[in-house]
Order: sequence, then C-alpha cells, then structure tokens
Amino acid sequence: MCFNPRYAEQTMLTGCRPALTLLLTATALLSPVAAQTLYTSKTAYSTSETIRVTFKEVPLDHEVGGPRYVVVVPASAPDAQTSALETQYLQSDPDGTVVFRALQPGTYQARLKYMSSMGLVQARTAFTVGMSKAVPTPPNPRPAVPAPTPGGAPVQVPVPAQPAGQAILPANPPMGEYAVYQWNGPGGFVYGYRFSLVDSKRYRVRDNEWGTYAYTASSKRLKFLTGPLKGFEGLYYTKGRNADGPTIALSPSGPVVNLESRANGAYQFGFFRPGGVK
Repeated sequence: MCFNPRYAEQTMLTGCRPALTLLLTATALLSPVAAQTLYTSKTAYSTSETIRVTFKEVPLDHEVGGPRYVVVVPASAPDAQTSALETQYLQSDPDGTVVFRALQPGTYQARLKYMSSMGLVQARTAFTVGMSKAVPTPPNPRPAVPAPTPGGAPVQVPVPAQPAGQAILPANPPMGEYAVYQWNGPGGFVYGYRFSLVDSKRYRVRDNEWGTYAYTASSKRLKFLTGPLKGFEGLYYTKGRNADGPTIALSPSGPVVNLESRANGAYQFGFFRPGGVK
C-alpha cells in the first residue's frame, strides 16, 4: 500500500505511487478501556415491545481500532459467538440509545463489542421477554481488555451476520460523511481520514479538499475522477466483508475485486456515519 504524507500523521517511505492512507499508529488496546455502561430501559419486556439499549462512555471507533456495535443474543450464547438475533452499529458518539425489534419469550443479553476484538464482550446487560413484570434496570458496566492480533500479516476479520428483520439499508451509497479505516496487522483497523459524498458528482476529503466522482448504480462502483482521491475506485455494499451498514471498499490501484477473498490490507473501508465523524 502506498502512503501519502498529506493524510497520515506518521509516514512510511515506499517506492510506489503515493496514495491516501491511514494512520500508522496502532490503536492501544492493551490496557482496560474507560468504564463502559450498557443497560436496557427495563429488565422485562412484553413480546410487542421494542428493546431500548442505552450505552454510555464507549470509546469512539478510531480509539478502539474499528466499528463498535451492540448485539442481542440468547443469554446462553457464548461470548465469542459472531451471529446475533439483531445487530446495531453505534454512530460517532460515546453515548446514545439503539432500538431492537420485539422478541419472542425468553432470556436475552445485549452485548457491546468492537469489530477489532469480536470475541470479547466489552459490556453487557440481561433482560427477559414475556416472562415477568417490567421494572427499571440500572447501568451495568463491564470494562474489558481486548487482545491484540498476533503477527503482522493482514488477516480477515470475521463480521457479525446481519440478521433478517433489520431496517432496509440504502440500495446506493447515501450522501454524507464516511470514516475510512485500513487493516494494520497487530494494530487492527486503524482510522485514517474522512470523506463526504456531497452530491451525485462531488466529494470532499476532510473539510475543504474537493474532487469529483462518478457512480454506476448497476454495478455499485465509484470512480474518483479528480481531487485528492483521483485514481481511487470504490465498491458500495451493505453486508459481507467488514460491512458496517453502508460501506464503501476503496482501492487506490483500480477496481475493487475479490472483495471476500483478498486480505484486509489490500483495501480501505469507508463506513457511513449519518451524524458525521467525531
């Protein structure tokens, strides 16, 4: 991967054509993160009620090496399980609330995870559906120490399955801001820069670096024609390889191909952030 010092706080000298890159400083996940809180609005719900889960003091994406998300699973599910009844990705805020669809009777947990360390549960809270009278529930912090990825070679990061019943995602890339990450070996996903699709022809990197692009709806492909991303190509998708809802895989050297089989290091991944990147 080529590096462009205009967009990296630390740079690497290579013999290839400069291109946009991501920060080389590995995210420090070797010590406990700040106390994180996860709790539901009730300890018990009826089968017709949606489940409201509040999160507080959760470090942002760029601080933990990638997207953060909350899953709802049966209480008996192993912590390392990657499938879920429903998954909600957190936007660019340390505090907020996500809403899950109504469930069948049973005992469940909401669990906070990071894509950079999916086997670890950062915080959790339990609740039941259709089994007892609803009462308020207090916060339940559970800080954890994520483990680094051994070795330096790019590896494929497993992705939580997007369950049936979630909100329908946009068929084409939404206008707005995207946070771009790239796999950095032991450092996991490292945040590099942000760009916005301003309209159907113009994009902006950070705050004031403009360029033009073209999008073909039939193939879901983008071509960056001018500006700081000139020469890059992208592929829009919503589930599969490292997907975080609306996602654009970016390649500085031609079309994105073999998305599922290529190593993470071959591409950058732009994750849509409706509230902007913070």
